[in-house]
Amino acid sequence: MLVVACVKQVPDTTQVQIDPVTNTLVREGIPFIMNPFDTNALEEALRLKDRFGFRVAVISMGPPNAEATLRKALAVGADEVVLLSDRVFAGRTPWRPATSSPRRFESWRSTRSLPSSSAANRPSTGIQPK
Repeated sequence: MLVVACVKQVPDTTQVQIDPVTNTLVREGIPFIMNPFDTNALEEALRLKDRFGFRVAVISMGPPNAEATLRKALAVGADEVVLLSDRVFAGRTPWRPATSSPRRFESWRSTRSLPSSSAANRPSTGIQPK
């Protein structure tokens, strides 16, 4: 069986800077980390792996540099990772990616659990696919 943990890369909130002219996040030089709330979802997926021998996949949506977060997931025991990265998602509300994600899982017929958080250490809409 396959367990899929949904994670998001977010800026490290201990080092966030806002551009005073544009009022946007200054991304240059800011380290990004796995959303601490999503770390809980990954830990639970890995517990299921240890207890029942399930495979663990981790999925994230973000820019190409989110690969670093997925590599960390592999390092702690995930068996496979998927990065949904497309410029069409940039600047959009989370609704479109959230509703397109379940289609990505159709080939994973034995998936029974999708641990994910509904919180983030960044502004959030709380949208999750059903």
